[in-house]
Amino acid sequence: MSAIGSLGIDLNSIILYVVNFGIIFFFVSKYLSGPIISMLEKRAKKIKDNLEEIDKLKVEISKNQKELEESKRKALDEMNANILRMNNELEEKTKKAMAEVEVEKEKMLKAAEAKIETRKEKLMEEVKEDILKRVQNMVNYIVSNKVPKDIVEESVAEAWAKYSTKK
Repeated sequence: MSAIGSLGIDLNSIILYVVNFGIIFFFVSKYLSGPIISMLEKRAKKIKDNLEEIDKLKVEISKNQKELEESKRKALDEMNANILRMNNELEEKTKKAMAEVEVEKEKMLKAAEAKIETRKEKLMEEVKEDILKRVQNMVNYIVSNKVPKDIVEESVAEAWAKYSTKK
């Protein structure tokens, strides 16, 4: 013991340290360890509950993500089907409109041809009348009162009818 004494530690101090430690240990274990352990257990339970909640949320998020992807795929498929249907409708309407335009074009061409033919016939008649009058006037001038005018007009009209139909 003298070796322990030379270090400045005596038996009374050791006993006093052990008693103080025992008293502090008793009060800490009796009054502080219960609330601390209870608080740690509550904290551990809360952490465990939070981890379980996180796992549940992960599963729910995964499920929601799959549902979202499925609805996105369905919407995309539906959109593509609608686009295809609209393109087909547009093509059909374009063909129908082109056919209607073609029919209208033919009607307009026929109407224009009819107008041209009518105008042509009218002009031919006017030219015919003008030529007949000029020929009659020339013949009248040449014959100058030796042949009656009505006979000349009748002869020119007959000649015109005879030679104008032979083309």
